[in-house]
Amino acid sequence: MPFDPFEEGMAEATMPKNSMLLKPVRSVVEVTGGVDTHGDTHAVAALDQVGGLLGTVIVPATGAGYRQALDWLSGFGPVGRVGVEGTGSYGAGLTRVLLDAGVGVVEVNRPNRAVRRGRGKSDPIDAEQAARAVLAGTATAPPKSRDGVVESIRLIHGVRRGAVKAKTAAINEFHAVLVTAPDRLRAALAGRSWVEQLATAAGYRPGEVSDSGQAVKCVLRRLARRIEALQAEIDEADVELAGLTAQAAPTLLAERGLVPTRRRSCLSRLVTIRNGSVRRRRKAIPAMTNS
Repeated sequence: MPFDPFEEGMAEATMPKNSMLLKPVRSVVEVTGGVDTHGDTHAVAALDQVGGLLGTVIVPATGAGYRQALDWLSGFGPVGRVGVEGTGSYGAGLTRVLLDAGVGVVEVNRPNRAVRRGRGKSDPIDAEQAARAVLAGTATAPPKSRDGVVESIRLIHGVRRGAVKAKTAAINEFHAVLVTAPDRLRAALAGRSWVEQLATAAGYRPGEVSDSGQAVKCVLRRLARRIEALQAEIDEADVELAGLTAQAAPTLLAERGLVPTRRRSCLSRLVTIRNGSVRRRRKAIPAMTNS
């Protein structure tokens, strides 16, 4: 049987101390929930079909806490939809539990500042406002996906972006060290292509680093090898992203002038994939050089 929080003796025995229950004065046809998410705890609020506040509760941000929140909401009646703040971050775990249970989830933005000034700021109040946004129809966005091909693209693209930044920093440092290097060392690398400079520096065998000239060789070798390793990581990510993009949006790669990830933030700027659908941004994308 579903948990009834109003059954005599049950509320005090099963509900956390930091919860509030209000006895409904009407039959609850459908429950609308709202959740204010945080790293350690989630505040949950329940409304009836006409916006009456049924109660609030704070649960831990764990698997057991997510199930507790769902059981608590279900105790008031059938759960229709639940508004969750941060479905792609702190609310991702709760969102998965709700969706697996067949409960509709809506992405809710932070509460309106005017409402906060009028009613105050607290996690239960924010959770209640999230539920009211869903009930009023002002929050309708689908939850952010954190699985499948879309999530794989997001993760790999994010790591690749970090590798590109690290490579750029290493290249800048390499040039800065080379500018102040001993004349003999600079002359040996002068006139060579960038690839040849990296290969030469990566093959250095410096001696005792107490000598400043040898220390320069040591640093250049370390930076050259770092740059090569980061480039290999970027190339590996490009191959993975090309395969994932072909799987998720095969027509995107066929269009003229589009190459996966070789144009800065190509995937994130040109396409948003949600639930298997592809929505192009309407704004014009300027030409971009390779990363």
